[in-house]
Amino acid sequence: EALRAAAPSIAYSGIMSSGIAYTLQILGQQKTEPTIATMIMSLESVFGVLTAMVVLSQVPTVRETLGCILMFAAIIVAQLPEKKKESKKTYQHYYLNLSKEEKICYQLFFEAFLAFDKKFRISFKNIAYYQKVYEACMLDNPLFFYVENIKVFANVLGIEITVIYAMDIEEIYFAAKKIQTQIGIIRKKCQNLTEIQKEIWIHDFLVENVTYEKYSKLSIHDAQCVFVKGKAVCDGISKAAKILFDAVGIETIVVFGSAESENNISGKHAWNLVKIKGKFYHL
Repeated sequence: EALRAAAPSIAYSGIMSSGIAYTLQILGQQKTEPTIATMIMSLESVFGVLTAMVVLSQVPTVRETLGCILMFAAIIVAQLPEKKKESKKTYQHYYLNLSKEEKICYQLFFEAFLAFDKKFRISFKNIAYYQKVYEACMLDNPLFFYVENIKVFANVLGIEITVIYAMDIEEIYFAAKKIQTQIGIIRKKCQNLTEIQKEIWIHDFLVENVTYEKYSKLSIHDAQCVFVKGKAVCDGISKAAKILFDAVGIETIVVFGSAESENNISGKHAWNLVKIKGKFYHL
């Protein structure tokens, strides 16, 4: 008898709260930035108080009102971004050429790769541009040399991204240590040089220390092969160059196209655009 009496309330809770409300929440989150969505959902207690006042005519006491204000302030403060220490930013050419929605996805890719996440979810449902955003993130950030590829799966909750890593954590740390050591040496050598002197120094360093090699156990298309083995093909060398130019504060882009060999044979090629005194030059 008690269950029958409570049936309308249970049905209302199941249909309205769990069914309709959560469905509308998912649909609303698809077009909302993560930070804004988090702040809105954190206001559940605020909406609860307002509903009680309007629907049930309940008026909170002065003490309860002060408590609500303090809780509301705490929610807002908790969502404020932390002040980050100033650091040298890498030049992200491909990021700058993305749409607003694509930039949000780019940031999610960036954070997932940085944290070595194997899977993560994105609420946007437009699958068409995920490969574009992935490639943009990889070209802007060649230090993600350990990311081999991604797989994209769509379901009712949004898009699930599975990340395929090319090496294990120990191998990543070994390569990263080699790269950071070289970056430290380059920064010290270029500390008092002009832009053009830095460009020449890094160019000569790569020419003298890297061999064009098509065969290696490491990926010759990624930057770590340059720093670990001293060998790579054109795109691996170009990505290594970007890492070094980023380290000394020179804006650089990894670009792809075609080039002719000494035998007039045309083929795919990669190189850098380097910004010197406000203008980009081919390197």
